[in-house]
Amino acid sequence: MTHNLEEDVEFMIRTNLEDFADDEYENILIPYEENFQKYIEKYILPEIVAFGIASGFERNAIWTGSLKQHYNTIKDRIPIFNEDYDSIIKDVKNLLEIKFSLIITKDDPLEIEKIKY
Repeated sequence: MTHNLEEDVEFMIRTNLEDFADDEYENILIPYEENFQKYIEKYILPEIVAFGIASGFERNAIWTGSLKQHYNTIKDRIPIFNEDYDSIIKDVKNLLEIKFSLIITKDDPLEIEKIKY
């Protein structure tokens, strides 16, 4: 089977949303957006939230509030919706421990301790 590279590239790089037929929208664009969202939730958001908490803790910029309040404050800086909070917080806690030597000892109000080695 031969491929015409120009045709392949033209198909892969669309010029505008009108290039999508209804079935392509459902079968291509929606799965793409869902895949992108899952990647953000799994790899980007936990890193950002862990960094925000760690940075705030180290700079004495964390105020009284729950873990969820701090999570939402940090997350609100990023346009992402309908994420899996529980899964992200699990990853956030893991990142805080591994990368920043911090443990969340209480979620509400948020309490953090530095790990002593």
